[in-house]
Amino acid sequence: MNRLFLIARREYLSYVATWGFWISLATVPLFMAAGFIVPQLFERSTPERAYVVIADDPAVGTAIEDYLDAEYADEVDAVLGAMVSAQGGDAAGDAYDAARENGAAPLDAAMEAGLAPEAAQAAADQTRRNYVRVEAPERTVEGLRSYLAGARQLDTPEGPRDLHAALFVEGDAQAGYSLDYWSANLSNQDLMDEARRALGADMADAYLRDAGVDPAVVAEAEDRRPETRALSPEKTEGAEEVTFEDRLPYLLGVGAGFVLWSILFSVANMLLTSTIEEKGNKILDSLLASARLTEILAGKLLGVAGVSFTLLAAWIIAGLGFVTVVQFVVGGDEPLAPIFGAVLDPGLLLPFAFYFVVGYLMYGAVFMAIGSLCETIQEAQTFMSPLIIILMIPLAFLVFAAQNLDSSLLAIASWIPPFTPFLMIARLPTDPPLWEIVATSALMLGTMLAILLAASAVFRMGALGQAGIGNLRRLVPGMKS
Repeated sequence: MNRLFLIARREYLSYVATWGFWISLATVPLFMAAGFIVPQLFERSTPERAYVVIADDPAVGTAIEDYLDAEYADEVDAVLGAMVSAQGGDAAGDAYDAARENGAAPLDAAMEAGLAPEAAQAAADQTRRNYVRVEAPERTVEGLRSYLAGARQLDTPEGPRDLHAALFVEGDAQAGYSLDYWSANLSNQDLMDEARRALGADMADAYLRDAGVDPAVVAEAEDRRPETRALSPEKTEGAEEVTFEDRLPYLLGVGAGFVLWSILFSVANMLLTSTIEEKGNKILDSLLASARLTEILAGKLLGVAGVSFTLLAAWIIAGLGFVTVVQFVVGGDEPLAPIFGAVLDPGLLLPFAFYFVVGYLMYGAVFMAIGSLCETIQEAQTFMSPLIIILMIPLAFLVFAAQNLDSSLLAIASWIPPFTPFLMIARLPTDPPLWEIVATSALMLGTMLAILLAASAVFRMGALGQAGIGNLRRLVPGMKS
């Protein structure tokens, strides 16, 4: 037993005692932070693009400008609404929506809902306008060509500006508009799309007026929506409405399946590569001289299991820290309690640990057995293809079943032992029958034991040089070398 733990300790320290391991751990929170910060940096670094409108009717330019102003107001409304809900919860969000329905501006509605004036103004200021209309220095394409090409800049009250685009509009709302969009920026045509929608809305309003219909009445009719609530019959009377906290276990269940898949795939590859390297460097021969094969096999599995738990702990801490930082930046921390409670719920952690151990032993033993048969990573790739295909199947199920956890196909697939760890952890929040949980677990455990026995035999033959790529037919009858 002492030799087993010494082998496990050596295996564990061979990973965690290296700079590469900790650098790879640090990349997890860095990527999380980058996913949150980089889009904001791109948005803030994008310049406010200037455009001109050339049309016979001055109202055309005003219509486009008003449409863009309304789009900007909607963005401010969304930001402030989310901030109010994050800080004050559902009650504050409802108060904000009620104030907006009564005609209050987004800033005023946010302050009425309890948001501090300084925080509301700061959030609104961070929402930048994408486009600003300026006076055209020329009214022809030839006159504007040098501005559009960047050779000249516009003189504006705010200082010199580059001209992003020129919109030439002909026609009228009754007969129909014709839009020519001139710009040297070929990768961004959002302004053209916005202008097309603005002119289309103006044409639709003119059509309605000609038909004797008030466009305001139509707009009001389109805005009318039924008041909708999601209710659950399983909740207590008076508290039947479904909240984010009610949906959270389902999200975490699917997320746990993805995390479990990622960890198992990572650590199984560690076992494969380390076994091949130790066999090639004759380290495995040295271990065989001082320990039994079963101790080597169990020690390596135990050591890399410790590495996986270290990875998992780091990912959980990084994830919770990321959520905390995001909530702090948004402006409230009240939603953190249900998130932390759901993540640390024993009803999730204990099944996750069980499925991880069983799945790790199944896949880890197989990868170690493959490593014992191979002299190089290139040889191992011959065996890896079918295993990777098997591992990708439950991942595909998780992707497509994220919104359909009650799918009968998902239930059937969860009975397949190699898929059970990933799919059953995702299905647990749907409360499958206890007999199904017990039966799938028993089948998975039986498969794990069979795999361990078979993998031990293969590992013994591979480690002792009794089997390899050349004589694989001895291990798999009927298979050609």
